Amino acid sequence: MAAAPVGKGGMIAGFVACWVAGLLYTCIAMIDSEVTSTVAAAGGQYAQAEHIVGPLMAFNVGLFLVMATRCWRPATRSRSASCSIPSPDCRATAVSISSPSSCTAGTLDVFTDTMVTRRLPQLWLRVTLQDGIAQPWPLVGILARPTGSEYYSAVYGLNEWLTPPATEVPVLMRGTAGAMDRQWHSLRHGLAGLVADPSVKEAVVTPRMVRVVVQAAEGERSAHLLLRQARFSVETLPQPTIRQTLDMALELRSLTARAAQRAAVNAI
Repeated sequence: MAAAPVGKGGMIAGFVACWVAGLLYTCIAMIDSEVTSTVAAAGGQYAQAEHIVGPLMAFNVGLFLVMATRCWRPATRSRSASCSIPSPDCRATAVSISSPSSCTAGTLDVFTDTMVTRRLPQLWLRVTLQDGIAQPWPLVGILARPTGSEYYSAVYGLNEWLTPPATEVPVLMRGTAGAMDRQWHSLRHGLAGLVADPSVKEAVVTPRMVRVVVQAAEGERSAHLLLRQARFSVETLPQPTIRQTLDMALELRSLTARAAQRAAVNAI
């Protein structure tokens, strides 16, 4: 599987930008001094403004457009890199995943998150396994370290607040009321154990879907502090990261299927 490119920058670019800005300021100051010495005293500041303000404003506008265009392109690439397999629209690309049921299709995509203040931008990898038929599973999801700004989370759309198992990290668990039944005890603990990994952000199980969201990369500090941009130091997502996330989703689906089988046996 190929991986999507992610725009990158560095601290050197910030220093170069500061040096160029200082050089331009020095040039403007020298021009201002020369014009002042040649403008007739009778004209005063108004005559000086005729020679400086117009060209200076045109130069500033042109400089802003050039810098904005160059700074926007890397950020656009990083936000549009929303698939890990080449695709014309590069949004969410379906991939074939071997499954014993032969009815499971998988999608994976990457997206940026810059909603949380005082935190570097995050690049998330989301893997979704979709079933062609509804399974006898409850609807339950868990979100690690919730801040309320996770616009991509499916947990916030679930109805019931559930009591999660004890974990070392703060979590939010929501779902249907039936997910708190004793027969789904192993599923709830499996979800809690999954988000114990610092790279795992969210895990959701529904009758037709299993989803896992993990951290793929963290934004560069220099680009975020100086330019407020989401740039990442990786050119492509490592295939081991993609494979590990797929394995997490498949293992979570297997865990849910085993819990459903035990529930069916106990109901007989």
